Amino acid sequence: MRRLSFSGEYGEGVASGVKTSTIRLRRQFRVGERVEVVAGEQLVGVATVKAVDAKRVVELTDEDARRDGFADRRRLLGALEKHYGGLHGETAVYIIRFELRRRISPPHQRQAPGQALSPTTSPPRRSSSKPRGAKP
Repeated sequence: MRRLSFSGEYGEGVASGVKTSTIRLRRQFRVGERVEVVAGEQLVGVATVKAVDAKRVVELTDEDARRDGFADRRRLLGALEKHYGGLHGETAVYIIRFELRRRISPPHQRQAPGQALSPTTSPPRRSSSKPRGAKP
């Protein structure tokens, strides 16, 4: 299974369903393809690619921005410039829409650098404020 990778800053949006698309410079995935979704070093889940649409940067809309987790087109364009640099209105981009089908690990859980991506890692245990043996 191939990976759909994001910068770590986008993990929360993907896991919560706020971010349901990504804009790439290459057509990397096919409609119906299942992909592992990774944000930074965090395995977020498994998704299905729902659509792949080609547009020029000048054609991107506020709706495209919202699906990508941004408030508006201006903020989306700023992020694209940060990630890719040197874009102009006629640059071709691909909007990859996806549906997270299975979330693997909690979005707040972070793995140590170098630790293997693992779908079985448990969230940290919360300590109880009650002394041992105390009744509820």
